[in-house]
Amino acid sequence: MRKLRFIFILTLITCPISVVSAQEVISLEGSWDLSLNDSTHYDDYVMLPGSLQTNGESHPASEGKVWYRKGVYIPRDWKRYNVTLFLERPHVETTVYVNGQEVGHQTSRFTPHQYDVTQFLVPGYRNTIAVCVNHGDWTGIIGQMKLCAQPRQLNIQQVKVNPEPVDGHLQVSVRLGSEYPSMIYYDEMTVTVTPIGQEDGIAFMTNMDITSTKMNLRIPLGPGFVLWDEFSPQLYKLSIDIGSDYYETTIGVRQLKEEGRRLSVNGRPFWLRGTVYSDDFAKTDYPSADESSWMDVFAKLKRYGLNHMRFRSYCPPDAAFAAADQLGVYLLLEGFLKPEELKDITDVYGHHPSLVMMTAGDADGGWALPMIACEKGQDEPVRYYKQEIERHLLAKGETGFLLPTLNDCSRVLAKEWREFCSPLVVLARFTKLVYTNADTLRVPIEVYNALYGNISPVRKNYVITEGECVITGGGLSSDSIPMGNSEVGTVEFPLEGI
Repeated sequence: MRKLRFIFILTLITCPISVVSAQEVISLEGSWDLSLNDSTHYDDYVMLPGSLQTNGESHPASEGKVWYRKGVYIPRDWKRYNVTLFLERPHVETTVYVNGQEVGHQTSRFTPHQYDVTQFLVPGYRNTIAVCVNHGDWTGIIGQMKLCAQPRQLNIQQVKVNPEPVDGHLQVSVRLGSEYPSMIYYDEMTVTVTPIGQEDGIAFMTNMDITSTKMNLRIPLGPGFVLWDEFSPQLYKLSIDIGSDYYETTIGVRQLKEEGRRLSVNGRPFWLRGTVYSDDFAKTDYPSADESSWMDVFAKLKRYGLNHMRFRSYCPPDAAFAAADQLGVYLLLEGFLKPEELKDITDVYGHHPSLVMMTAGDADGGWALPMIACEKGQDEPVRYYKQEIERHLLAKGETGFLLPTLNDCSRVLAKEWREFCSPLVVLARFTKLVYTNADTLRVPIEVYNALYGNISPVRKNYVITEGECVITGGGLSSDSIPMGNSEVGTVEFPLEGI
């Protein structure tokens, strides 16, 4: 049997995170004494950040508590500061003791545990910090572990940034603290916004008098302010200077809207091509809190023509959001997240433009989910992925599609994958799979255009080949490709001579 090969070619002619402060910091990373279960008899040690598993300790979490203890020298001049113990991602409940006194208990699964330990420390001496972790499918503490000191007279306690502009302004909320509340009104605040990669340029700067312990700022977005999206992930450095304290973080600004089943970003429609991220961490039992590791994850996602990752019943560490911000990846958190967890996640990670959606339930409502196995060492299943993805790209009303994890498809070349999974894909709407010599081939050609706008002018050609021989070819009439899914012409060819 001889097989015909259809090749459609588009030739485009023309086409119109992390937080830094001026706090003094003592790192708590390194060796910690270890005690298992309810005993506080420390007879072993582990390296933190990490888990029992990564330290070679065999201790199922269901057996009880795990105790970590460390001695830390506190500088004498810290008596003038408020001191906070910061544990980025414990798993999962913690109770903290300083010099034998209980400081408090926290249970957050996805946001840092922070304890005010000011009244429990003795500056100028070696202090003992103990953390009891209880418990989860892995037991430990990952991410940053540190003591942070801030001036008591006036300090920045919390900064919230809403990446969604309102009436052309960026909204920032700043909460201040002071040992002498009446003194704060004698100071002023300096706010600066600088585009990342253009440190010599300033997008916004102002000095303002402090009028309250909670300041609500409206930062105007001037004509040179670039909005964030997958094609232009422009980020800015927001810095706040107040008294002897200083705060800095990375932000991006984007405008998201939902109109029925259609989503838009910065005033134009966009489509999600995504995959689910599994929280099965075979090597470490816990998610990476390292930004470079997440950069690798999202770089692979982008190479395969995807722009979105969905986390089910799970929220990744801050490093994941920071990496997604830089690469222009949309993140969705969904599943069994409690209302209080959604609030905490918004408070801690809400300034990241990559965090575009959260839901307390299953978000499958407007989604297509082709769950097709892709086994290692076999190429044929990729054909089924291609069929499913192209079927969803041809659908007129869908917002996007969601794939299972791509790990099993690692042997498929990204270039091959992008032929059917990309912001711009050529599609052929065949009416049937088998033709005879009595048929005339009529195939409407469509283009899925999820780029940043309409494409015009554009030249579109097609060829039909048998082996290396070109049987026929020609051009398609349309001279533009609008956003969305649109027909750009029809290939017609009588098959009687085949």
